[in-house]
Parts: sequence; C-alpha cells; structure tokens
Amino acid sequence: MRKLNSHSIRFRLTAWYAAILAATFVCAAVLVWLTLRHSIKATVDKELRARIATVRSYVEQEVSGPGAAHLSEELNEDAVVNAGSAYLRIADNRGALIYCSPHAETWPMTTPNRESLPALGVFQTTAVNGRPLRLLTAPVSIGIVQIGLPMDEFQEMQQAFLWSIVFAAPLLLLTASVAGYWMSGRALRPVHRIASAAQRITSANLSERLPYSGAKDELDRLSEVLNDMLAGLESSFRRIIQFTADASHELRTPLAIIRTTAELIRSRSRTPEEHDRAWASVLAQTERTTQLVDDLLTLTRADSGADALTFQPIDVAALASAAVSDMRVLASCKGVQLRFSATTHGVLLADEEALRRVFIILLDNAVKATAPGGFVDVSLALEEDDERRNVAITVKDTGRGIAQEDLPRIFDRFYRASKDRSRETGGAGLGLAIAQWIVSRHRGVIQVESRIGQGAAFRVILPLSAGTQVSFTDSSEFARTLNI
Repeated sequence: MRKLNSHSIRFRLTAWYAAILAATFVCAAVLVWLTLRHSIKATVDKELRARIATVRSYVEQEVSGPGAAHLSEELNEDAVVNAGSAYLRIADNRGALIYCSPHAETWPMTTPNRESLPALGVFQTTAVNGRPLRLLTAPVSIGIVQIGLPMDEFQEMQQAFLWSIVFAAPLLLLTASVAGYWMSGRALRPVHRIASAAQRITSANLSERLPYSGAKDELDRLSEVLNDMLAGLESSFRRIIQFTADASHELRTPLAIIRTTAELIRSRSRTPEEHDRAWASVLAQTERTTQLVDDLLTLTRADSGADALTFQPIDVAALASAAVSDMRVLASCKGVQLRFSATTHGVLLADEEALRRVFIILLDNAVKATAPGGFVDVSLALEEDDERRNVAITVKDTGRGIAQEDLPRIFDRFYRASKDRSRETGGAGLGLAIAQWIVSRHRGVIQVESRIGQGAAFRVILPLSAGTQVSFTDSSEFARTLNI
C-alpha cells in the first residue's frame, strides 16, 4: 500500500475536505439541536396554555356556580379536569392552596403574587425530585393556577439524538474522507500521467507531447497550454541548433582563408606584392568576420532582451535621406541610380542609429540585387487610419526579384533567397533578420512584395509621434534641401 504523503495535493485536498465536512457536521448538529430544543419547548408551552385554558374555564364556571368553597371537591371528582391536571395546583389570593394534585405536592411552595402575573402567565423550568418540569403560572379570578408538564421524555429524546450524532458523525466523516481520498486520487490521476510524460521529455525528444484525457476539463486545458509551450521550445531549440550550425559554417570560411593565407606567407619567402595581396585578403576576411560577429551579437542581445535602444524624437525624412546619401557611392560604383522622394516628414520616437541601420540594410540589399543601369527608388509618405498615423518608407529596386517560395523565409536568420549571389557579395543572411527586429522594437512592421524579374519592394511602416505634419508637393525641391 502506498504511503501517505502529507505534502501531496491529494492528502491536502482530503484533509481540507474532511475539515470542511467536520465543520459542516458540527454546525448542522448544533442547528438541529437548537431547532429540536426550541420545537420541544414550543410544543410543551402550547400544550400548557391549552391545559391552563381548560382549567381556567372550569374554575370560572365553578366559581360562578356552586362557589369556591366546593372547588377542591369538584376538581377531585371531575374526570375531565383530572385527565389533564396530574400536575395542577390552585391557590387563592392569600396564597392558601385550594387544590393540589398528588404530583404537585412536592413543588416548591413559593407562589407568585397574583397582581405581578401577566394575563397569559409565566413559564419556568424547574426540577422536582430530579425530574425536569415545565411550569406555567397564570392568574384566575380566585387566585393563581399552576400547571406543569414533565420534560424527562423530551430530554431523553434529545440525549438519544446527541448520542447518535456523537457516534454517527465520526463514522460518516471517516467514510467520507476515505471516499474523498479515493475520488481525489482518480481526479489527480491525469496529473500523474502528465508529470510522467513531462519527465520523459528532454532536449532529445522535444517532439513528444503531453496526453489528453478527452474530458475537456482544466487538466486538458493545462496539457494544451504545456503542449503549446513545448512546441515553442522545440521550435526555439531547433532555431538555436540551426543558428549555431549556420554561424559555425559562416565563420569557418573566413577563418580558413585567414589561416591558409598565413601558412602560405610563412611557407617561403614572398615578394612585397605577394605580401600585400595576402594581407589584403586577410584584412577583407577579418572585416567580414567582424561584421558577422557584430551581427550575431546584435541578434543575441535581441533574443535576450538586452538591446539597450535609446528612443528620442527624430525626423524620419532627414534620417532616410542621410542613409541614401551614404549609399550613393556604392550605387555609383555599381552603375545603379539611387533616387529619393518624400511627400511628408514627421517626428517619431526612435533609436537613430538602429533605424539608420535598417535603411542601410535595405539599401545595401537593393543595390546589390540590381544590375548596372538599374534603379533603386526610396520614397517616404504619410499613411493615416482611424487608430494612428504612420510613415511608410519604401525601398524599391529593379533587380532580379525574389521567388514566391522564398518570401515567407527571407527574414529568417542565415536564409538566402539567392545563395550564389549572396556568396559573391559576402552576405551571411542576417541583415533582414536584424532589420525586422529593429522595426518591431519601434512598434512597426516591415513588408515585402516581389516577383522574379520584376524587382522587390520593401516597406517599413512606423507610427508617428504627436507632432506637426508638413506635406511637400515638390519632392525635387525637398531633395535639394537635403543635398541629394
């Protein structure tokens, strides 16, 4: 037999159930006891009133007839009165007894004053020869009438009820506690199954899920929530494994090149030109590795929540135009025309360097994806709806475009829509992931539309802060004010 565990939920539920049931039994017993006592008292008092009314009516009749002198003899001879007056005593106004039944002879001799008695009489409970007696004293025209009713049978009934409660309540409580312990065990059985299943789940089998009982109760709801959590953990764990593998793969190539170049330099004497080419290669791979490590650190901080962004009011149009100016040299070297237009400018709360990095990432990808002679258009416009005002920055290129099957995954880390082109340009597939995280931290969204052969258009939608909106009808004039 399994040993009872006083710390288990099953034991505590049973203990609480037993305690509540015991308190209920006590309260119910006290309530029934008081109700029974009051009912007995009310019944006895009602009977006494009826009897004293009969005696009073008889006395008044006899007094108006033969007279009070013969009342005692009449009471002794009258069977109707004697049948209900075994405990009867009548005294005159001076306190002298007119009639006293045999059972009333041992009553206390103290007789109340007639003038002090209310018309309905006074009840009292006393003991005569060890027997409880309920006594009613009421005034009549010739004096005082006292009539009593023994209470010993009623007390025996009360004691019988009390003893039945004393013996039956613990038995019922024990039976209910055992039944409650058994029922709580059945109710908590799914919890044990869930715990056993959860104990079997490790990092090696995160695909396993917790069982459902099919009852659609709270435990099934708990299993559902935990299974959703496990699904999220499995997805995160897989992303971490994939992220680690991709990062290792990306770092392996530049490190291998650096090591190989260093070994070649040391293998024999080299000309100054060969040294320059070797060190240029080492420097290029070091820069690529540094950029990759910086991106990895950025994403790691994003995952941990330690991004440390500083939000302050900035002019988004000025920031976008500055990013376009910085990328103009790269676009010119590749023969790509970079154009900027804005129909509005506004103030928003943002981290200037982080948001600038988003624009640089989108512009860098657009320029690299566009063939010489193509265009990259950057536009900024105001969008308003019922809830808020947004500013939309669109970066559209005339490059080769992105396949439809690649669009859902282009924001995944290390994912390349065109792997050959990404390798040639040195991209690791982290830029769009970083851009999406930065935009989301600014309560915005980033969208993409593209088709093969028709270029790609990335839209960054950011909420504007409360401020003055200025519209520009001549975008070329605005561009000249920004030195573009």
